[in-house]
Amino acid sequence: EVYVDLFDAVSFEGSSNLTTCTVVLPNVYGPRQCVGCGAVNIFARALLAGGPVTLFGDGRNVRDYLYVADAVRALTHAGGCLPDVVGYLVAQGHASPHLPVGRMLVGTGVGTTDMDLLNAVRRTVLEQTGRWDDLWEPRLEPSRSCDVRSSVLPASPLVTTPLAAGVRLTVEAIRKERGL
Repeated sequence: EVYVDLFDAVSFEGSSNLTTCTVVLPNVYGPRQCVGCGAVNIFARALLAGGPVTLFGDGRNVRDYLYVADAVRALTHAGGCLPDVVGYLVAQGHASPHLPVGRMLVGTGVGTTDMDLLNAVRRTVLEQTGRWDDLWEPRLEPSRSCDVRSSVLPASPLVTTPLAAGVRLTVEAIRKERGL
């Protein structure tokens, strides 16, 4: 991001103008996410396997969770493949009628605590499997030194998938992948 901003800010005589856009995404989740990556994926896999879930800290860290299809829509838009959407830019660079310029913050604008996320995944697994295990109570571990207490990006008009719908699609995909 820093290199793109620097390149955009520096102009050389005789060089062509390069239009740049940096897309900033929060915690992206969804089907086919690699095993062990992302809270939604980790929680869903653990609950479907009947195993415990670990939360770091008190469960009240707040995050913004973006469904993968919305992330793809934002990246496609940044590449100029989608029509303009009013209000997507936070910082503006050079004007261009076809491409977004500057920095796009693509968030839901909705903060979700770790515990609320776990509860959303629990509800979804229960709805899809009818199973409720005693092991679903989380193990609380001390906060890690790198933990950020709160991180929520502004709401973007490019985001259309509510958390509950994205979690449902993610759990369905993991169940299908695992033959459950």
